[in-house]
Amino acid sequence: MRNDSNIFDVGYVTKELEKNPFTNVSKIVSDAVEDAILTMRLKPGEKLIISNIASQLGISTTPVREAIDRLAEKGLIKIELNDTGKQSIYRVFKITMPEVEDLFFVRKAIEPASAYYCAEHPWLIDLEKLEDLARKFYSGYVLYDKTRDKSLLIKTTKLDREFHKLIVNATNSKVLIETYKSIEKKLTYLTAVTGNEVSDYSVKNLVKIGHQHVAISNAIKNGFTGEAKLLMNEHLNFCMNINRKSFD
Repeated sequence: MRNDSNIFDVGYVTKELEKNPFTNVSKIVSDAVEDAILTMRLKPGEKLIISNIASQLGISTTPVREAIDRLAEKGLIKIELNDTGKQSIYRVFKITMPEVEDLFFVRKAIEPASAYYCAEHPWLIDLEKLEDLARKFYSGYVLYDKTRDKSLLIKTTKLDREFHKLIVNATNSKVLIETYKSIEKKLTYLTAVTGNEVSDYSVKNLVKIGHQHVAISNAIKNGFTGEAKLLMNEHLNFCMNINRKSFD
């Protein structure tokens, strides 16, 4: 979607409409901007100028404004007022430590219980997929530790969200799933931010996180309910501490 000078290609909206002429243009723009945020092509705190985005996409400003408002409702864009208090300024969401702590507070209320439930009812979760995600996540970070291939890092980091989402969704609890879904975009964003700021020190921690995924997967597979819950809780605490250090 990106060329040498722009975030978005002029023909992107047209191509998407060719796939489905009934798609709402503001939805296409919203998806494009959201993808740019979650993949860090639009940086945290970066100012968004509606006319520039419209110009890059070759469309009017109206669907862009609608898309920005939609993303603001999701929490991925912050709306501020300029010095006169009359004109809106749009910026990419920049996560703060209190917001990270809030996200992990919700995660710790949901995910250990979900891991326990999956271990108690292992036939409800795709164990083969869970094991595959855990294995690829761990081996991906081990390989990154050797190669420092940034594309491999980004690809591997995305597996984290798939692993945790699979466990929560397997509970079939509408309350848990909807609550988790409400924070999913910010979790994806946090994963992208932390994955973009990996140091030599944190790579070793990422490999440890890979070990933890494998251990959680094994506990669920073997029906070890208490262990699955404990391992998930320890895993979230470990991840929380890594994020806390990145804000120091």
